[in-house]
Amino acid sequence: MRRARTGNWDGAADLWASELDNGNFKVAGRAHYNMAIINEINGDLEKALEFASTSYSDYETRLALTYVNILRRRIAEQQRLEASFDQLSK
Repeated sequence: MRRARTGNWDGAADLWASELDNGNFKVAGRAHYNMAIINEINGDLEKALEFASTSYSDYETRLALTYVNILRRRIAEQQRLEASFDQLSK
């Protein structure tokens, strides 16, 4: 958390990635949730959705369901924008 707060997102992601297979259900679920966040920050919404979905479905992280829905809306919005841009560029 301290690395993320200081803007060291890559360092935070390294720590979160190391906890993905943690034997503690809560820790692993939170690690997946945090990996969803870092992937969104890095612009990979599909990968973020995968991590958030796993956090909710496999580890029962309640916050993750809300995040899954947010990511789905953002992906749909991004697809609409890309389609509009394609139409304009023709």
